[in-house]
Amino acid sequence: MMGVMLVDSGNNTIQNNFTRQDLSVLATSGITLQGAKSAGNTIRSNFLFNNKMAGIIVRGAGPSNQITDNTVLSNGRTALTSRTRATFGLRGIA
Repeated sequence: MMGVMLVDSGNNTIQNNFTRQDLSVLATSGITLQGAKSAGNTIRSNFLFNNKMAGIIVRGAGPSNQITDNTVLSNGRTALTSRTRATFGLRGIA
């Protein structure tokens, strides 16, 4: 489970969200972007705090996603986990 999850969904903006650990055993991330059709998305100006695995997970996503100006703090493993071959822009993770 995630705070926000896009699967095979393109040209979206995820902005000005606050996520923190869900009490669910399966909760893993604040924002997850997944699937080859998830292309051209913008993830910006979010506050991602205390998620079990990562603040942001990008898994098998398509090209041209932008991840900018997010605050990612005290997550279980990493601020950002990427398992994709597509390129994406990354700027300003605090």
